Amino acid sequence: MALRGGSFKVVVGRRNHKSVLILAAGLLAPLVSASAEGPFAIATINLRNAILQTREGSQRIQELEDRRAQAEEKLQKERAGIQALREKLAEGKEIMNAGAQTELAYEIERKTKQLQRDAEDAQSDLTQRQADLVNELRARILELLPKCAVQHNYSLIIDVSGPSSHTLYASKAIDVTAEVVRMYDQTHPLKNEGTKTISRNNIGKAASTANR
Repeated sequence: MALRGGSFKVVVGRRNHKSVLILAAGLLAPLVSASAEGPFAIATINLRNAILQTREGSQRIQELEDRRAQAEEKLQKERAGIQALREKLAEGKEIMNAGAQTELAYEIERKTKQLQRDAEDAQSDLTQRQADLVNELRARILELLPKCAVQHNYSLIIDVSGPSSHTLYASKAIDVTAEVVRMYDQTHPLKNEGTKTISRNNIGKAASTANR
């Protein structure tokens, strides 16, 4: 599941200090005007956490975790098979003829290359599935934000997930993450409400993998 935003860097020197102040004033002017016309309410959301905390997000991340475990089990069996062949080659050097040793060594090399391809394919598949999941749920959550803003009279909702948000401080009182998660679960209920949910540790592990 990684959500990135852009950033602006302004280098202030003695000559352009005044220009920067004027630019800042120009950027703030619409906010001042809006507040003069009526209350200007701001809310924050941790979009990353919202994706993970929805019931659908939790369920589908668990499905990815199960898929990862199955892939790892298959790879482990391949590794064990290769190790058995290596031991057979080492033990048979004194009794196997050169042709048999060469054939066995070739088999070990072939299976080792296949193991590497299978591991790469499994990782690529999981990475793509995680990216698709994050993008799909993110788009659905973004569709709900205007409704949330209208219901609570918010003029601006800021995503504070990740270091790219550059948010230095935000009161928990204006955090609407839980509210948006509730709205999402109501709008997109699970087909099978009895499906097991995952622990916070599994959520963190899946989120960490998605951001790599």
